[in-house]
Amino acid sequence: MTWRRRIRNPRFLLAFPPQQYAPEEAVRPDGTLALPYLDAALTAAGFESDILDMSIGRDADRLEDTFFRKEPLDNGYVRIGMSPQRILEEVRDYDVVALTSIFTQQTSRCFEVARLVKQAYPDKILIAGGVNARSLKRHFFNHGFDVVFTSEGEKAIVDFARFLDSGAPAAADLRGVSFRDGDDIVNLGPPPLTTELDDYPMPSWHKLPNERYWEIG
Repeated sequence: MTWRRRIRNPRFLLAFPPQQYAPEEAVRPDGTLALPYLDAALTAAGFESDILDMSIGRDADRLEDTFFRKEPLDNGYVRIGMSPQRILEEVRDYDVVALTSIFTQQTSRCFEVARLVKQAYPDKILIAGGVNARSLKRHFFNHGFDVVFTSEGEKAIVDFARFLDSGAPAAADLRGVSFRDGDDIVNLGPPPLTTELDDYPMPSWHKLPNERYWEIG
């Protein structure tokens, strides 16, 4: 399995996928707290991590080429976000690409990114989290994802990074993840949870494109 190999000092890209909307819907950014919390946890543990909102792009990307570029889809929706080529340019230097999937409507955009990444870089590890990914695990595995996180991810993703880096904890000792083994889906138990927010580092607000969000309004 691709995700079981050792990767010294794995680099993580945490991404919000491009978005799709019905033509009459109001379009809005999706920047939630999920990825800033995960990024902060990885960074505090000594791993390299960054956040990319694929509906917005980087500072060098014009909003006219990302958020305000409406591309009609065959399903009747319109797609907004970075072009496939720009997405591939951004993921190139990372070992693990993680997507958050909260809303069912955006599922096919997660699958779009997975297809792009696996076709261009088959050895990259694709992981997903969020209630939608948890509910549709088999669909996510069928579309190229290697691991789905099934619970609060701050501790689980750090353990996963340490597993890739050194093999400890062992794969069987990971918690809060699911993966496919042949036709079976293996669900490892939930990680220890905490209700104390002070147990987590402050989220990496500064890695979100906040000025772009304000500009969009």
